[in-house]
Amino acid sequence: MATCLVTGIVAQADGSPCEDATVTWDSVVTQVVNGQPVQPVIVSTSTDHSGNLQAISLVQGLVMQQRVTTIGVTYPPTTVIVPFLESCAFSQLQTLTSSGSPGGGAGIPEAPNYNGPWARQNNTWVATVASPNIAGGASNFAPLNGVTDASAGAAGVIGECVEAASSAFVPVPISLLGGTTTYVTLVSMSLSSGDWDVGGDVAWESTAATVATTVLAQCTLSTVAPPAAPNFGYGMWAPLPNDFKGAAGAIATRRLNATVTTTVYAVGQIASPNASDVGTTGTQGACYLHARRQR
Repeated sequence: MATCLVTGIVAQADGSPCEDATVTWDSVVTQVVNGQPVQPVIVSTSTDHSGNLQAISLVQGLVMQQRVTTIGVTYPPTTVIVPFLESCAFSQLQTLTSSGSPGGGAGIPEAPNYNGPWARQNNTWVATVASPNIAGGASNFAPLNGVTDASAGAAGVIGECVEAASSAFVPVPISLLGGTTTYVTLVSMSLSSGDWDVGGDVAWESTAATVATTVLAQCTLSTVAPPAAPNFGYGMWAPLPNDFKGAAGAIATRRLNATVTTTVYAVGQIASPNASDVGTTGTQGACYLHARRQR
């Protein structure tokens, strides 16, 4: 089992050293690190008059309760993560927040189905990836396991999926090919700020006796002026045979990196070269939009 050699200075909140202190780590429960079970263990070491920690080796990836005790004072315990590094400074033992992510300190989270970098399953911690915020730790990854219980990613979490679909076919009157463009919104959805991949699928049908020759569907941020390729939004374009009765296709997946909550629209257009067809009804479209948070 790989270990991390912990050294460095143990300091108080005001920066002064914790002199002649005892530092104890307790892993509390059985944990699984890189597929190997690690039984509960309690280890300790001490500091000198300058707060220098006597070096100690801890198993990489363990989540541990850490306690610092000086003469007459026991500081509140924190829960820390041992980085996937051969060595680190005491300050690099990042605390674990109550939501289960590295940050400022609280205890081990109790949520039984928390599915983050450190997952608690039946009182067993599964360490899936080293914290990328630890210096040098970004390239020291353990396998990140996917879910197998058909659950959905929570809002704001990488992997979150947002979906929207037309409840019925939406009328799309015919426009003049090469003339004034008329776009009709097929469906829309709201995405919170983040880095998203957005795409969709669209279906068309017609009961009109026309010679519509093209259908166009775009994923865009505007219902009025969708952007031209290759900007965000260019989607499906397809030529049609005369008197088409149905068609289907995919709206190309594109990246949307939003800093604020943003509405995404799927808009469609059906066009004919005959001016007499313009405004003809009986043509309609429907769309399914999907977005996946990438980071």
